[in-house]
Amino acid sequence: ESELFGHVKGAFSGAIRDKKGRFELADGGTIFLDEVAELPKHLQVKLLRFLQNGIIEKVGSEKTISVNTRVISATNKDLKQEIRKGRFRDDLYYRINVIPIHIPPVRDRRIDIPLLVDHFLQEVSGPGGGAEAAEPIAISREALTMMMGYKWPGNVRELQNAARERSRTSKRHSIFHRQKQWSNHFAVGSAHGTAKRSGPGLSTRSITKTQL
Repeated sequence: ESELFGHVKGAFSGAIRDKKGRFELADGGTIFLDEVAELPKHLQVKLLRFLQNGIIEKVGSEKTISVNTRVISATNKDLKQEIRKGRFRDDLYYRINVIPIHIPPVRDRRIDIPLLVDHFLQEVSGPGGGAEAAEPIAISREALTMMMGYKWPGNVRELQNAARERSRTSKRHSIFHRQKQWSNHFAVGSAHGTAKRSGPGLSTRSITKTQL
């Protein structure tokens, strides 16, 4: 609650000074609320009040503050089902459900996997990414095939972590399906089709162009 709406000095133990919350800091801009379905009921009430009236109250204060902030929220749960279970307010649902955008899980849009992997590998090989050199990281067709066939129960976060981990444990800036850590990660998955040996690793950009 303090993180979102801020608090005043003395509001609770350790509150040694006034603090602005995320909503106040985002005044005039946009705030992104991830996993909005996980908000406890009392915070749902405060969020609903803000969406209705554009005002917030800091923890420990009775003074209202007007804030002009656009709200973008996300969740991986079915909010209508959460409403039926009594875990999410229906009035809040209709307040935030203005322009809904449904993004299918990565397992249902496998064609995006090469693009996502390319992006994640660029993050690792770029400045500050932790790679030994800012050299593009290549990936074999076999490794990418395994990624395309895996179900990714952890969705995009699991894909991101897998790409980053494999890039940091690979040698010569190439990722191959034969690497022990790589095979262990996909032990519960299944390969999507049969891939031919490709020799040296290819950049994901090249593989994407080939597939398209």
